[in-house]
Amino acid sequence: MSAFRPKFATITTWMLLSGISRRNTYEHLRRGNLKGHKVGSRTLIDVDHGLAWIESHPGPSTWRPDAVRDPTAEGAGRAQPDRSALAA
Repeated sequence: MSAFRPKFATITTWMLLSGISRRNTYEHLRRGNLKGHKVGSRTLIDVDHGLAWIESHPGPSTWRPDAVRDPTAEGAGRAQPDRSALAA
């Protein structure tokens, strides 16, 4: 038996269904990535469209660990001042 999935969801319900924060939900609505409908003072998200949009994006399997800078590598972090002149 499959879980119930509403056709439209409030912002709070959408956040629970999708894992997208309130701020990012409104940003994606503004960009047109999500379809929203105003009903009185509520904004309802088209759940089928929103989940299809999420699924159209590559998942975490495309993450490349070699593309991340190693924080322990030489020269990583903030630049250190040249203190050789102070040692003399």
